Amino acid sequence: MSRKISFEIPSDPPPVAPAAAPAKAPALSGMAGSLQKAAADTQATRRRLEEVETALADARAMGVVELAPDLIDQSEFSDRFSHDDPELAGLTASLAQFGQRVPILVTAKPDGRYQIVYGRRRLEAMRQLGRPVQALIRHLDPVEALRAQGQENTYRRDLSWIEKAVFALTLAQHGKDSDFIRSTLNVDISGLSRMDTVTRSLRQWTGTDAALRSFLMKIGPAPTIGRDRWYAIAQLLDKVTFPAGNPEVIAGAIHAAAHTSSDDRFLLFQRLIEQAMPKVTKRLSAGPVTVALSGKHHATVKAGAAGVAITIPSKGDPALTEWISKNPEAAIAALRKAAEGDGDL
Repeated sequence: MSRKISFEIPSDPPPVAPAAAPAKAPALSGMAGSLQKAAADTQATRRRLEEVETALADARAMGVVELAPDLIDQSEFSDRFSHDDPELAGLTASLAQFGQRVPILVTAKPDGRYQIVYGRRRLEAMRQLGRPVQALIRHLDPVEALRAQGQENTYRRDLSWIEKAVFALTLAQHGKDSDFIRSTLNVDISGLSRMDTVTRSLRQWTGTDAALRSFLMKIGPAPTIGRDRWYAIAQLLDKVTFPAGNPEVIAGAIHAAAHTSSDDRFLLFQRLIEQAMPKVTKRLSAGPVTVALSGKHHATVKAGAAGVAITIPSKGDPALTEWISKNPEAAIAALRKAAEGDGDL
């Protein structure tokens, strides 16, 4: 009996050498690609982080932050009379009781400090209370900050008319043109012209720019006194060829009335100016007064706000006209003596 014997001979293993050698190159290439991809991912991540940081910075800028009042500087363009603010005490008391609900606006400065754009009274109240002030931070250039300052105070009606007029004068003195000033204060050409007229007349009356500002500080903002009443005073001052009253004396009287309201001090100023104006009788306003001379000739006396003119025709009184022409100082002295005495020459 025979049996079948079989043998299983394993097949040869697959060749590996030829395939293994070229596999090393793709591995290195893949590593390089992975590194490049990782680098690109890192740059993209960095950019995303920078975008996030920028967004956070913008968010902080758009949000309300707390700042120490001592870190906030005033604007070089003052638009408010700093003295005599009767509302500051009430505002301070309100903030002490209820806290600050409306933030101020500041702009960042290169030195790490801030500059106020608007909200000066809130800033001063919080300074007096010794508390940090809530503020919105905007990155504004000087022109943008100045425009925002003027427009905000104008729209909120925080400034009185005379404060706006002096602010317009300040802007003009710093080289700002009419278009910029009108857009900042939200006034038309006529309104700005009235402001210019008032500040020019008051400056001529007080003598210097510094004297003008000092005088107006004594009066204060006069919040209920509008354009027409200030303009009426300017017209009075423009009608005379010499100062109506002594500015220093009037300033002293207003300073002595510092315990009264700013509006009352304006009324005092108006009254003193009107009292110092030349007295012109109503009957003279109808026309010149005639005084009979010899024959058919008459002298005329014409009085007005600018002064008094006396005309004596030579044919009417040759001797008198000749004497006056040769002795004008004596003639004026004789008239002055009559005015200061009982009226007789």
